[in-house]
Amino acid sequence: MLGLPWYCPEAPEQLPEGELLWTLRWNAPEGVAGIAPRDLRIVSRDCGVSFEQEAARTEREICQVTHIICECCEGNLGKRCKTCECATSFHECVQKPHRKLWRKGTLYGGSADYQRIIFNLHRKGLPIHIIQTKCDEFIGSGDLKAGDADLIVKTIEAERGKQRTAISCMKYCDSPAVSSEGVFLKKRGSRMNQTTSTATAPPGRRYPGA
Repeated sequence: MLGLPWYCPEAPEQLPEGELLWTLRWNAPEGVAGIAPRDLRIVSRDCGVSFEQEAARTEREICQVTHIICECCEGNLGKRCKTCECATSFHECVQKPHRKLWRKGTLYGGSADYQRIIFNLHRKGLPIHIIQTKCDEFIGSGDLKAGDADLIVKTIEAERGKQRTAISCMKYCDSPAVSSEGVFLKKRGSRMNQTTSTATAPPGRRYPGA
């Protein structure tokens, strides 16, 4: 979303719970028709906004405008001009001057962005059935392929399974029914303690407190 110039048209609204409700607005550049101003309302503590989804919606709306996508950025006019080599968002192309054109993909880079949403939910610790529901939602909207979603869920399940195994191993390392990794860690720790307790001072020298 940082590819667009957002601003606050007014002071934040004070909510009964004490939170602040911010209104962020973005207007299309002068000379670009067919794009309505866009407002984004965010609560100060818990915004409740998926910025990836908001970016995808904004990208689609912009790209629906006729002749707004820069063909030079897409590589359809041969070698890209100097401006389009590093351009993002709206810009003026050297090959089509005096027009504001859009660099496609500035806000939304395809299904990879939706995969990032799923993994962000995983990092937040959401239950796997919530993640699966979100995947089904993205599959239904056409933003994520079923095969990619299935791979993501399996990867998350495998990662969480390894985490649970490691925690259980360390928690029950004194149990006789412990995995080989836990036994190794326990034995290694015992050897280190034994080495420390049996250490002796060099001849003619004493450790403090000995």
